[in-house]
Amino acid sequence: MSSIAMAPHPGQHGGDGAALARRLGIHPSQVLDLSMTLNPFAPDLRPRVQAALDDGVLSRYPDPGELRAAVAGALQVAESRVVVTNGGAEAIMLAATVLGQGTVIEPEFSLYAEHLGATGTCLPGPSDGPRFRSNPHSPTGVLAGEDERAGVWDEAFYPMSTGRWTRGDACRGAMVLGSLTKLFACPGLRAGYLVAPDPEMAERIRRIQPRWSVNALAGAVLGDLVRECDLALLVEQIATSRAELADLLRSHGLSVRAGDAPWVLVEGDPDLRERLAASWILVRDCTSFSMPGVFRVSVTTERSLDRLDAALAGRPRPGGLGGPGSRLAASSASSVRRKAGPREGPPALRAGALMVCGTGSDSGKTALVTGICRLLKRRGVRVAPFKGQNMSLNSWVTAGGHEIGRAQGIQAIAAGCEPDAAMNPVLLKPTSDRTSQVIVMGSPYETCSAAEFQALKKQLRPLVLEALDGLRSSYDVVVCEGAGSPAEVNLLSDDLVNLGLARDAGIPALLVGDIERGGVLAALLGTVAILPDSMAQMLGGFIINKFRGDPGILLPGVEEVEARTGLAGLGVVPWTEGLAMDAEDSLSFTLGPGALGRAGSGPASSGPASSGRAGSGRASFDPGAPAESGVLDVAVVALPHLANATDVDPLASEPCVRLRALHHARDLGRADMVVIPGTKATVWDLAWLRDVGLDAALRDLARRDDGPVLLGICGGYQMLGVRIEDGVESQVASLDGLALLDVETRFEPAKVVRRTAARVLGPAPLVGAGPMPSSGHPNPMWVSGYEIHHGRTRPIGSSARPFAEVEGEAGPVPEGAYDASGSVIGTSLHGLFENDGFRRSFLRYVAARRGVRITLSPWGFSTLRERRIDALADLVEAHCDLEAILDLVGSGRRDPRRSR
Repeated sequence: MSSIAMAPHPGQHGGDGAALARRLGIHPSQVLDLSMTLNPFAPDLRPRVQAALDDGVLSRYPDPGELRAAVAGALQVAESRVVVTNGGAEAIMLAATVLGQGTVIEPEFSLYAEHLGATGTCLPGPSDGPRFRSNPHSPTGVLAGEDERAGVWDEAFYPMSTGRWTRGDACRGAMVLGSLTKLFACPGLRAGYLVAPDPEMAERIRRIQPRWSVNALAGAVLGDLVRECDLALLVEQIATSRAELADLLRSHGLSVRAGDAPWVLVEGDPDLRERLAASWILVRDCTSFSMPGVFRVSVTTERSLDRLDAALAGRPRPGGLGGPGSRLAASSASSVRRKAGPREGPPALRAGALMVCGTGSDSGKTALVTGICRLLKRRGVRVAPFKGQNMSLNSWVTAGGHEIGRAQGIQAIAAGCEPDAAMNPVLLKPTSDRTSQVIVMGSPYETCSAAEFQALKKQLRPLVLEALDGLRSSYDVVVCEGAGSPAEVNLLSDDLVNLGLARDAGIPALLVGDIERGGVLAALLGTVAILPDSMAQMLGGFIINKFRGDPGILLPGVEEVEARTGLAGLGVVPWTEGLAMDAEDSLSFTLGPGALGRAGSGPASSGPASSGRAGSGRASFDPGAPAESGVLDVAVVALPHLANATDVDPLASEPCVRLRALHHARDLGRADMVVIPGTKATVWDLAWLRDVGLDAALRDLARRDDGPVLLGICGGYQMLGVRIEDGVESQVASLDGLALLDVETRFEPAKVVRRTAARVLGPAPLVGAGPMPSSGHPNPMWVSGYEIHHGRTRPIGSSARPFAEVEGEAGPVPEGAYDASGSVIGTSLHGLFENDGFRRSFLRYVAARRGVRITLSPWGFSTLRERRIDALADLVEAHCDLEAILDLVGSGRRDPRRSR
């Protein structure tokens, strides 16, 4: 089949990815659709959508009032003039219908003429009826001049081009249209708006608009996003990406015109659209704009630029799963012992299961499972992660209010599914060197010693098998992760997580060895030798991870392991910096002096780059060194039982932040911000804080006008209070806190585990750094997070001001506290810094207090996480024998006849 035959008809408005996928027999997720212009940096709407669904939004009739108020506030117009619509297309149709005629000067967006032709008269000249004008102009992408006037302004792309919601023509008597669909990349939800010249015309439009035009889900989700949107940052991101896109296209000999919009125009290759379609990439044919031979290419992410570069260079899709090419894949060495060559397309989807075991902790199991889940998701496979038993103080809260290991939450994101308690049915959270809280199906079960847990395993094993079986009934493929080493002979009895579980569930396994620590060949051979035959026979191959150098040098060793074990070497994955994933276990989280980061848990490394630059999280620190220009020094207290350390991960993504660990009072230095993070043992860690002198040092800093901002999260917040009454975690009746906030904490047996939405109330300068509504007063920022705590913290005096408020059954409930100076802040909410707007406002707040000028990253944290997940998948695809791995997945098909 020729490439021209493979490309569908250009269509009217782009967005033909599904048509191309059908033509090629692939899943739509495999198509890179650059013909449709959506914000590539939009936040992930899935958590908000899921929360709205959980709230029963589908059982109620739509009420557009909240969304209309949010739009009116953003555009600073009276709410009575705003009509919210089913996307920008309906806004255009309503404008054309109520006006009855209009002028369109070609080239221009074709929907204007289409709707004017259907409802009235499309007049040819600039003076015959109100002119319909896109701004920036579609297709040229050029913004209108300040003196240009029109009757109808379509500002669908104006916020992404200028960093402002509107040019303000609604105040001059014009009608203004906009698209939230494009801004928040949600064509499936659809939402737009129309601002009429006066309330009377707005009411006329509402009368002709279909009732309940905007669905309840869009109304519930998008109002908060309008209030939170950081347009100034977004326009920086798009301008950077537009320049990179233009440079890339010019490097391939194409003529490029780049305006102000989130796209560029390309000439110089009349067959460009068909040629790219052969690589499963779509660009828009501008024939519908009366511009034949010109193509519109939308701004996109860095990973998609890699894919576009490979397609323009004519590089084939790399082998195994037939995924699109990348610069990384094209330049990397072939995997050791690769069994299968490139394929022309993706193989048939094969249902089944796979387990990934390691020769020890931190060998790369977590990241390999993450990468495999993403690879399968790209190809339309319904895939889910699973880990029967996990030990981690970093946890994830599901939509149902259950607690699972953080790694399984990230793996679920990679798989494109909602995290669920069944994905990690048993979670151990250490409370001391000898005891752990046992979480079963997301809820506390009991606290016991290691010996007591060994006896408990027999009781838990049927539950673990049932959870696994349930996932296998609901998904095409389940990718399981082992724990530590599968060859710990003292732990093989009633195994809940490694090859004993794989044996009983009929799941084949891979064995991963970490060459970075040395001795990988002996570790692989020793693991297989120690295993009982019934478990060893579940292994189908091995992978060597974190290799530096020429894989060819390693080949004799790989062949020796193959000969001695009978297993096939299925890949050598190189060490690669900068692929940080949320940490899981103690080996993954390194809190050495002056370093806060994670060692490699790759494939390659999942730790931040060790370049020593700001934001790398691995730079050495001298407390006496002068402050760095443009850098905030953020010290994180290295509590012995530190929990949910991932709270500070988003800070490390900012180039203006130097993140470091704080072990002793003498290491405080000139910190601009000190974080006391969460802990699973608040009382014991507070005692440690006193032992190392940090209690007195922090109290002294809090009294100074020029001191750092002190932030306590969950257990850290509890420590900041006047008093702690435990009796649950530590059996200590009462203990004095640091007395920096006028609050007290009482521990209760029932554990609070829930996702939470909150309004940040103060300190006032922090809230003032957020979005501004039409009134000109600071608009409290909405944030999402999660809570995991036994302690209930409440104010006991008038000096503690609520940091935020959350929605309770009886109305808003105060949450957290801050002091009069705004230098001490406490909250029970985890995950706050994953909210991009809040993180940037908080860092601006700290910088203003400390007199530091900072530059913030143009990338959202969820975008960075997605890029890292995709990079992991690319590494697996480029360096492993995926055909052999898929064969293993297929051999692990669920047998419905298997009994328990």
